Amino acid sequence: MRNRITRWQESERMAIARWSSLRIWLLAATFGGVTIVLAKSVLYPAGDKQVTPFEFPTAIPLAKWQQLENAPLEKTEEKDVAAEMGYRFIQKNIVLDIKMRYINSEQVDVKQLMKKYGGDRSYRNNFPLREQEGVGFYSVWTTPERTYLSACINPQGGSTVTAEQFRKNRNIYDMRPIRIWYWLLGRGELRDWRCLWAVLSIPIEPTSSQEEAQTILLDAWLSWHEWWQPRFPKE
Repeated sequence: MRNRITRWQESERMAIARWSSLRIWLLAATFGGVTIVLAKSVLYPAGDKQVTPFEFPTAIPLAKWQQLENAPLEKTEEKDVAAEMGYRFIQKNIVLDIKMRYINSEQVDVKQLMKKYGGDRSYRNNFPLREQEGVGFYSVWTTPERTYLSACINPQGGSTVTAEQFRKNRNIYDMRPIRIWYWLLGRGELRDWRCLWAVLSIPIEPTSSQEEAQTILLDAWLSWHEWWQPRFPKE
């Protein structure tokens, strides 16, 4: 009986020793991986990563709307804009303008983008955030002449408006083991800072109220987002 206990105790000690060795190995591997990541970040900073060239399509289907034309937006020298295009649609007597910019920046904040490229400044006083289930966040506001809706379509996850929302999306979808592994192997970027920034607007006059104008814009936005989400530009 004593021999059995001794053998059992010896087996238990061996199992504990093996687990301790495995735990030390795992800790060493984790520490080594973290060290490599930090070293690569210091020695090879991301800098201004150039995205893969992309051209906006000339024609895009939009439910309930007929496309009238498309035209490139006024070119900018800003490095964070990789491509841009303007579209115009009509529904009965309502004309819808959509401005699209392909952005590559760590600071993707719609209010700041409007300040930089939007022209109109009325959004500063009234920039409400709204959320649509299954789509994400957007902002809608009205001026005396037009009603606007704006958001950033993300490569993964819902649409965003604020820099905080954008970074939260990136933390969720970028910091995954497989992506980190590919980055360590030099086969991809660790973070994906791209977005498709959309600004939709219609004039106030043809609609009967501000609420109706916002409803029309939201309906158009949902169709627009649905078309673009699976067609987001490749890295």
